[in-house]
Amino acid sequence: MVAKVANKKAETAGKISAKVSQDAYQFVSDVVFKIIVNCVNLISIFLDKFFKVLQLIIVIKLYIFKLFYQIIKPLLKYLHFMVLCFLTVVLTPILEKNKKMVLITEGKK
Repeated sequence: MVAKVANKKAETAGKISAKVSQDAYQFVSDVVFKIIVNCVNLISIFLDKFFKVLQLIIVIKLYIFKLFYQIIKPLLKYLHFMVLCFLTVVLTPILEKNKKMVLITEGKK
């Protein structure tokens, strides 16, 4: 009789233990799931902000480049003109001198 009651109590304790174990597993599972969801949300928010900042930086760089190009474009035309003038004024006499030297050396042959 005592063994029967002890057996019954052990069975009940086993069922309670299994139920507590299942509830604890479910609780831990829910907590881990919520942590994972929150981490994914935080990463999503971070990436969203990061790409918005990156987009802003790109827009600012493009705007600066556009302004720089608008300032530099007339200067490049002027620089091109100056280079052509330099080549004409400085290199023409040198080329003429070399041409005369070539004619002189060819005449000696």
